[in-house]
Formats: sequence, C-alpha cells, structure tokens
Amino acid sequence: MANETTNLKSLEDRIVDLTARIERRTGAKIVPIQTFAPEPYSLLKPMSVLIEDSEDGYLASFFDANIGTSGETEQEAFENLKSLVLDIFDSLNREAPERLGPEPARQLAVLRSFIRAA
Repeated sequence: MANETTNLKSLEDRIVDLTARIERRTGAKIVPIQTFAPEPYSLLKPMSVLIEDSEDGYLASFFDANIGTSGETEQEAFENLKSLVLDIFDSLNREAPERLGPEPARQLAVLRSFIRAA
C-alpha cells in the first residue's frame, strides 16, 4: 500500500512538473473544468483544457474529445468551450449509436467518461 501511495505521489508530481513546463514553453495554460453549474450535469473527473493566445483572442481546446473554440478573452474562450462540450454531448447522446460515425462515437465515449447528465 505504501509503495502504491509513493508511486501515485510521484506520478502526480510529474504531471504538475510537465504542466508547468508546457505553460512556460508555450505560454499556454492548462485549466481544469471542475463544474458545469448551474447546468444539470455532473463531472466524473476534471477535464483538462488548454487555453492559448491566438491572433484574434484565445483558443480553448479539450484535446481528449477533439473539441475546440475561441473567445476574445481567456475566460470567454473557457466558457465557450464548456458550452460547446455540453452541446456536443447532448447532440451525440440524442443520436442512435448506429448513426454515429467513428469519430463522433469516440467523442461520445470520451465525453461519457467525464460527464453525466444530472
């Protein structure tokens, strides 16, 4: 048990270090989505979002599900991404599974591993 705890702590430390290195090198920020409140959805685990400068403002991306959007400010890009993630989740959930192509099916599987409708 102690060895598992040490390994987990080591992994967490490496993730924090890699995140800081990415942010320093690229100027991008990795920000977690921790809630969709007041929307009726629960997060099963935090979603890591990359926010970076662009020529016209900021880009926010959730790479796990290949979803991205933009905004004039970091906060606007972040909020736009949260809204888009939920729109895509709802849209894909309404489709019959056999009607989804490979990429939408993959996106839905990823989103279901993070989100649950309350």
